[in-house]
Order: sequence, then C-alpha cells, then structure tokens
Amino acid sequence: MSDTSIQPLFRVADIPGKGKGLLAARDLKRGTLIIAEPPLFTMPNFIPSVAGAGASILASRMDSLSPAQKSAFYALHDCHNPKAPQPMTIIHTNALPLGVNATNGGIFPTIARKNHACLPNAHHSWNSARQMEVVYAVAEIKADTEILTCYEGGWQGRDERRQMSWEKFKFWCNCAGCTRADVNESDARRARIRQLEDATPLRLQTNPKAALAGVREQIRLLDEEGIVDTSLKGRFFYDAFQTCVAWSDFEFAKKWAGLGYVSYLIAEGPDGENTLQAAENKRHRLAGAMGIKNLQA
Repeated sequence: MSDTSIQPLFRVADIPGKGKGLLAARDLKRGTLIIAEPPLFTMPNFIPSVAGAGASILASRMDSLSPAQKSAFYALHDCHNPKAPQPMTIIHTNALPLGVNATNGGIFPTIARKNHACLPNAHHSWNSARQMEVVYAVAEIKADTEILTCYEGGWQGRDERRQMSWEKFKFWCNCAGCTRADVNESDARRARIRQLEDATPLRLQTNPKAALAGVREQIRLLDEEGIVDTSLKGRFFYDAFQTCVAWSDFEFAKKWAGLGYVSYLIAEGPDGENTLQAAENKRHRLAGAMGIKNLQA
C-alpha cells in the first residue's frame, strides 16, 4: 500500500457549512497513508467532573503543552460551547480512543479537522506500533476532494444516524449517505447487515455453511450500499475465517484470512493491529473446536 511522501497529501481548508476540514492536496490512491499523528496529550476515556479529579488531570496535561501546542488545542471546535469553548468540552468533541476497548483517548489537532460521512473515503485507527493515530484512504480520492471518515460505527438507519450525530456532535448529518434517493432501501440493507452480524456467533457453532453464506451476503450488501471502508469487510472476512478454522476446514480458512489481510492492509496499513493479526490467523485459538467439515462444497 502507498505511504506518505514528502509532497503534502492534504491541506486544512474552510468547508462551507462545516467549519474546517481536510482536502486532498493531490490525487490519493486507495491504501495511501494520509496522516500519522501522535497525540498532543491523552486523557482517561471516563473523565471525572471538572470540579473533581478531572480538573486536576486536565490541568497537568495543559501545563505540559508548549504555547504553540496550547494554541493548536484551543483552536479546535467545541460543539457543546461553540461561542465560549471550554477545555473539557473541546476534549469531548475531539478525543479519539487509543484503540478498541482503550481506557484512554487522545487529542490529535490535525486529524480532528476531518469531517464525518456515513459513506467515508478514509478510515482512521490507532496504530499501537507507531503510537499514532493514522488515516488511510479506502477509496481513490481526487485532488481537492474532502477527506471524510465515519465518526460512529454500527448499522443504524438514516434517521437514527442523524439523531446520533446531533446528540454527540451537534450537527445533522447531510452526507451523501443520508441524502440519497433510495434511503429506504439503504436502511433495509443496513438492518440486514446488522441482523446477519447478530446471527453469526450462533451460526458459527451450529450451521457453518449458513454463517459463510451470511458473510457473502454482508459483503454484497456493503457493495450495494456504496460502503468502501475495507476495515468492515475485514471484520466479516474474519468471521468467515473463524468459522472455517472452528470446523477444521483450514484450506478454506486461508482464503478468508487472505481476504481479511488485504482489507486491513488498505484501511490500517502493514503495521496495523488488525493487519498483523490477520497475518497470524493460522494459529487461531478456535482451531478444530467443532470438528472436521468441508465448507467449500
């Protein structure tokens, strides 16, 4: 996959109706590492009240910053107090978790400028090897096109997604995914993906061929929905891999592992945790748990 080069890949710009945003400075290929940024500082995900321990933690973090770093922090948007920004609510608006199930979040002044779309062209994740937040292009992004990631995962319908964006970030999402003409069909596709995802654990144990059929349907629905974030395909390919390994169809498992590896390589890079895990999947702990079965028939 492509990596960053000396030539700038993005620029911060004013985006009508959104404030600041990130635009591609040149054409970006799928799999390009657009940004790798260390945290300005970190905070616990569960931040105590400002009057209590949270104020002390925040004060120590702010004291550690240089004048330039403080300026970068206070320049960030505060969706809760836009006219009188406050440090704690700036953090609530902009912090990103340092990995799945992380107990800490980080402030990334440049990456914080990216805006949201329900059909994103980029993917952000915490890279523990680099100790940085990274943003990869998951689609071909033309020069001067806005770089967009999805703030919230899940398979909610349009109205629920828009309500979530308002409650958490104080904006009503008007992205291409929320203003599409076939919104009812889109909602149905997303609901079906969620239904299949919920059914996977039981199917893995009792009906592996149905589990694999469900993965194939999920991939088809992602394509029909126009979702190009390959990290999502990586999740589903991993489910298929688990199913095959659990039933001892190791040859078929290799196929799914390879698909998962390529998917994560695009979205998270060669040293992303999920990419590295995909490369090691032959030693999965479920190997042989359910018996031997040919799942390719």
